[in-house]
Amino acid sequence: MRRIAVIAFLIGLFLPGLGQDDVNFEAKIKTPVRVGERFRITFSINAEGENFMPPDFDNFKVLSGPNRSSRSSIQIVNGKVSRSVNYEYYYTLEATQKGTFEIGPATIEVEGETYKSNAAKVRVVPGNNQSQGSGRKSAPSSAAPQASDSPDKEMAFLRAEVNKDNPYQGEEVIVTYKLYYRVDIADYGISQSPSYPGCWSQDLTNDNRQRGRYTETVDGKKYYVSDIFKEAIFPQRSGKIESKPMHFKMVARVKERSQNRRRRDPFESFFDNQFGYKRVEKTLKSNPVTLDVKSLPENKKPASFSGAVGDFRFTSNLDKTKVKANDAINLTLKVKGDGNIKLIDPPEIDFPPDFEVYDPDVSTNVNASSSNGVSGSKTFEYTIIPRISGEFTIEPIKFSYYDLKSDRYVTKRSPAYTIDVTKTAAKQGDIAYNPSSQEEIQYLGKDIRFIYTKPYPLKTAGEYFYGSKKFYLLLVIPLALFVAIVVLIRFNRKRRGNVVLQKERKATRIARKHLKQSKKLMQEKNADEFYEELADAVWGYISDKFHIPLAELSIDTVRERLEQKNISEEIVQQFIDTLEECEYARFAPGDKDNRMEQLYHKAYKVIIQTEKQLK
Repeated sequence: MRRIAVIAFLIGLFLPGLGQDDVNFEAKIKTPVRVGERFRITFSINAEGENFMPPDFDNFKVLSGPNRSSRSSIQIVNGKVSRSVNYEYYYTLEATQKGTFEIGPATIEVEGETYKSNAAKVRVVPGNNQSQGSGRKSAPSSAAPQASDSPDKEMAFLRAEVNKDNPYQGEEVIVTYKLYYRVDIADYGISQSPSYPGCWSQDLTNDNRQRGRYTETVDGKKYYVSDIFKEAIFPQRSGKIESKPMHFKMVARVKERSQNRRRRDPFESFFDNQFGYKRVEKTLKSNPVTLDVKSLPENKKPASFSGAVGDFRFTSNLDKTKVKANDAINLTLKVKGDGNIKLIDPPEIDFPPDFEVYDPDVSTNVNASSSNGVSGSKTFEYTIIPRISGEFTIEPIKFSYYDLKSDRYVTKRSPAYTIDVTKTAAKQGDIAYNPSSQEEIQYLGKDIRFIYTKPYPLKTAGEYFYGSKKFYLLLVIPLALFVAIVVLIRFNRKRRGNVVLQKERKATRIARKHLKQSKKLMQEKNADEFYEELADAVWGYISDKFHIPLAELSIDTVRERLEQKNISEEIVQQFIDTLEECEYARFAPGDKDNRMEQLYHKAYKVIIQTEKQLK
């Protein structure tokens, strides 16, 4: 806590412009509580204040307080730096009588101005010492266990519990970390989070400091119990998996022996030994979690199965079934349900060979609940462009998952989609070329040669081919062809030597190559190389497509060239935002996995939209 306070002080000293504008001062409290139960009231403010004045706690017994804690953080988003601080003053109270009581507002001064918190109502219900199912007990009464005289192993301990220890590969396992304690805890925090090799994890803990509390008896001793952390893990391999334990740091108020108190320094006694108690720091370590992960059955495993385990629904939608050649079609696939939703891969789709198909735009929505686990949806959006006319069929798309309820594989199918592609407006005799088609060159409108019905021409007697106009013409034709070939070769050499033109033609293909490599780095969670590769894709595309030397690349030149090409203002702004996020994303705090995935899809989408407007 002292280290955090020093860091917060330095930030406030050297970065005075990063403070918050609006002061928010509020009181938080758990309700209802039982008679005899200990609970906490917290007064939280997002600015540093002084002269804190608590309200009267007339109807409650004050066990400790005021205790003070602080948190500080700095965020860098799109190049903008913001700082947030939070200070808390909290008291530990005990309910002494039944009824509904109001705790008045507290006051504090910030920069000479006085702020008031909200008043808090507390409903106190009769106490109950009987267990309430599932091993949980009611809040402690006045006969609750007393604190130990020394900070030994019976003072507190940490235990990790799992809802299943023999799951299938990919099956959700809920791990709950419980704190057992018999002393008054003044402050606490997780100093080292647990980790699970070979597993994907999702935090299920509610973001609040008011933990539920109940009592349990362990080895004949009664303990208070709080669920301090809950996590869902999904094993990605079979066999034995053992987690690295959680480390939990706490500060306890322990009653000190009278003979020890007389020997302490009087100033230390005043600040740290009030009412015969001393503060003891203790680090707890949880037991490791061991899982025996089973492989999924190989019997009747469908070819379309890619690792989804849980309970899912599968839907699909095609926005158009009748289009013209070279018009875009959007195919949307959506998987929704409970299970390892983040790990689901795109289904295999058999597209017609004459369709140009881009990589899907993937979006994931995950809902994490401490009671229901992990659920959500994952959407795959494909952009499809048919290049030639005709009637084409996309066969039913299959999505398979392992259903834990029925203990079998389940396959969902989309309907078959028939797409009618009509010709674009073209003149008769024009040549249509499509590099993805099996027929490289096709004449339109001249595919049938009619029978020649006129009589053959007759020759006049005495006329010879030698010395005729046709004779000399045929002599000149080879020479003309030779000259044309030489000119054509020189033209092609000059064209290939035109670096600017070649870069423009290859810009999209090179950008897609960089995007493919960045996607691979994203899946490997290699953040530093991912951002470098994604920046190369975006900046390289701009440099090659609009003939901008690398030395002249800047946000202003990019905006100017895009506007010159009549690109819409919305696409221009998206391109600028993508370039800026590529520069700052690697230094920004937060969930890097979600940030990499969002930034990849944003860069991919803006390049595609730019290409469409340039055509």
